[in-house]
Parts: sequence; C-alpha cells; structure tokens
Amino acid sequence: KLIDAQNRTIAALRGAAARAVAERASIAGATTTLADRPPPSQPAAPSATGAADLSGVRDHSILGLDEATFRATSVAELLKAYAPTLGGGTCERDFGNGLINRWRGERKTYCAPKATGGSQVDCFLVKQSNHAGAGDNLCLGKNIRMNFRDFAGDLPRTYVKRYVDSRHQQQHSKIKYSKGTWAGTCATTQEWQARFFPGWNVNWYHGFQSVDDLQCEVRESAPTLIIERD
Repeated sequence: KLIDAQNRTIAALRGAAARAVAERASIAGATTTLADRPPPSQPAAPSATGAADLSGVRDHSILGLDEATFRATSVAELLKAYAPTLGGGTCERDFGNGLINRWRGERKTYCAPKATGGSQVDCFLVKQSNHAGAGDNLCLGKNIRMNFRDFAGDLPRTYVKRYVDSRHQQQHSKIKYSKGTWAGTCATTQEWQARFFPGWNVNWYHGFQSVDDLQCEVRESAPTLIIERD
C-alpha cells in the first residue's frame, strides 16, 4: 500500500509537470519567466489543461521549467513562487521557506581537505522547535567515496525482519554501517562529533573513514542525493 501511494504521488507530480509544459507550449510566442508568476500571496490562475492533482498548491511552475532554466535559477528565486507557511507561531521557521533559509545559513565544515582538490564534508545542523535531540543534520560531501558492501548480502533483510518482528521499533530499522561505508581524503574538524549527528545519523558518523587515497570502481560526477528512510 505504501509503494502504491508513493507511485500515485510520483504520477501526480509527473502529470502536473507534463500539463505545465503543454500549457506553456500551447501559447505561441509566449515566454514564461519568474517575473510572470503571481505573487506568493495570490493563488495562481486555474490551469487551462486540467485541475491540479495536489491540494493547497498555489504555484507549481517549477515543475514546468526546462532543464537548463531549472539549473540556471537559484534556489532563492525558485522558492519565491511559494507562499509562507500557514499556522503562525514557529510554522514558517520550522516547516516553510524559513526552515530552508535557516539550513542554508548553518553551513559548517566537518571534514576539511588535506590538500587542494581533496575531499570535503560540510554539514547543516538545525533544530526544529518541537523535535527532540540536537536537531536534524544534512551533509554535503565533495570527492567522497561510497561503499555499498553493507547492502550486498543479507544484512538489509535481517534489519527489516527485526523491524517487523519487533512491531516496528525504530532501533531495528536503521543499518549500523561498517567503517568505510563512506570515506574521504580530508581531516575531521572539531565539528566532527557524535552529538552533531543526531538520532540515527550517528550511524553515518561511525561509518566514515578518513583515507589518503580514494580507490573507486565507478566514478559519478553528477550531484547524487542519498536519503535514508525515516
């Protein structure tokens, strides 16, 4: 059921993107720019090609951008299309663009290059108002090696079975990665502390290894997003 729900969400997003592209293409000679979008305080005009799939959406024009425009447009400009989070209190700083801006302002180097062109790990630790612990951390790695050996055998299946048998106790749902799961030619700084990797992120803390040389079987130059399901 969860997979079906995810597939429906993906299909809805793809449908919205396809309609946005078709709608733009149907207007001969017209060019959609960021300046053409309605202000965040005003709802977007109804689509001429169909109703939106997702409720509460004011402007999904980001989904209609071509690849070149999307990559050339800053995150700050992309976010201008979205209105502030409703609800008052700490909602905006904890869930809306305010949270994104806070995260972007908290960049600290956790692992510094040993030499020019070496690896680097920068992390963004932010605490939301009603979240327990030290907060949530996002990390950005450059010239980093990933080793997926922990996923090659029966280890993931073992964790899933423990998780199900324990009636979904979280401590059984996250793999405790072996040393070297990710590695870099950098030196850890004073920020590299277990307490700055809250919750299950501590498994990534223990799984990192500082090395002198990166030996890789496959090299990937495109930005790669790695997410662990919560």
